[in-house]
Amino acid sequence: MEDVAFDPRALFDSEKSFEDRPVVRYQAELLDPAVAKAFMDGVVQRNGVSMPLTTDNALANKRLTVVVGNEPHLTVAGLIALGKQPTDFVPGARIHFVRIDGREERFGAERNVVKERWFDGPTLQMLEQVREFLRTLVSEFDYLGPDGTFITDSEYPELAWDEALVNALVHRSYSLDKAPIVVRMFDDRLEVESPGGYPGAARPDADGVFPLSFPRNPRLAEALRYLSLVRLAKEGTRRMKAEMDKLGLPPPAFQEIQGMAVKVTLRNDVDRRRPRAEIESQKESWRKVADQLGSDLAVYRSNAYESWERLHSLRAQAPAEVIEAADRILRNPAIATDEKNRLTRSMVQEETPAMDAWAKSWAEGLGRDRPPHTDYQVAQILAHSQDVLETILVMLEGRQIRTGEGRSLAFNALSDRYTRRELPPEDWTKRVLAACWEPQSASWHPESASLYYRITGKPLPLPPDPGLGDLNSR
Repeated sequence: MEDVAFDPRALFDSEKSFEDRPVVRYQAELLDPAVAKAFMDGVVQRNGVSMPLTTDNALANKRLTVVVGNEPHLTVAGLIALGKQPTDFVPGARIHFVRIDGREERFGAERNVVKERWFDGPTLQMLEQVREFLRTLVSEFDYLGPDGTFITDSEYPELAWDEALVNALVHRSYSLDKAPIVVRMFDDRLEVESPGGYPGAARPDADGVFPLSFPRNPRLAEALRYLSLVRLAKEGTRRMKAEMDKLGLPPPAFQEIQGMAVKVTLRNDVDRRRPRAEIESQKESWRKVADQLGSDLAVYRSNAYESWERLHSLRAQAPAEVIEAADRILRNPAIATDEKNRLTRSMVQEETPAMDAWAKSWAEGLGRDRPPHTDYQVAQILAHSQDVLETILVMLEGRQIRTGEGRSLAFNALSDRYTRRELPPEDWTKRVLAACWEPQSASWHPESASLYYRITGKPLPLPPDPGLGDLNSR
């Protein structure tokens, strides 16, 4: 690399137009080839260029090079945007990450930094490396939602912390040439600190949004926009706040530190969100329940039922793998009725998508020529879903349940619905009674006798058809 006749460090004495200052005589070898190509593609695409365009011309046109002594020189903005190794000329053009154990940083003998790493190189490559690294450290919070099902949220929304990194790269003061961007991760927050105070008159409002845009490095911002790294002015902080709002987290907090740095803080609200370890323990308990339900030994299945009841008392609802294991027990004619009754007590308490899907699948299975084994416990469980009962009734009305075993389960499920204190509407009951009659054979379904008696208090009338129009009088 050819030496230059001036020391670029000597130029780092003023904020004004610093990004336009020449750094080194332009040579293609100073640029990262992949980034330079992506930049050229962005210029052509965004500007609709149809005439041939060289990299030299594009850099000059976007003021990423300036002429010094009749020779083009890369500016600070050009070096940061496209340079292969910006730290050769701006030592602070890198990111320092530290993970701190706790909520406050300690020093000396009590130093509590547990992970530390430096990132440099081409700006886009450096940013991608930091992104990949942070993804491995950002945790997930698992908790029980209002319906008792597990919900998984990210510790911080990726768009928010990514936007904080991009803003730091674009809006930092590169005249503080030895100062890096610093990312600190605490137990309760993530901080991104960039060199330089607030640019111009830009100040955040109470919601952590910058209503005005005064970019410190407009040419750098434009170059990075061609690389699809920067979006519209003012959009970034709005998107950060919106993403934090989605997770119910505090808005980003901006702070100027003695006019020499800007720090943005994202808080994970850890005290409110349920610790991951507790939920992982519950998940492991559910996995154990599923395994024990599949055991050939009754003593292990009995332990699974006890665990299920305990977990339900904590409002933790069974996942699909547990419902599937319970289904295999219900289908097994070798399992004792008393054990199935105990299993049924747990299943009827579940109101989850997994349970709804199971019940719907069972109901739809009644229309098959060879339905599964149908103990009465299944009917009790199906009766706890009005949607499933409606499906069963529609199938009876359409004469889609062709086997006696299937019809028996269907009528038993409808019958169990009438054991509750709150009865269904009278119009629905009339449909149920009408479904007890088989017009094709001009006879009552023999499986419907218990249901008919439960509703009317009378045994099934003898054939022939007594006239369904008189159902209201029965």
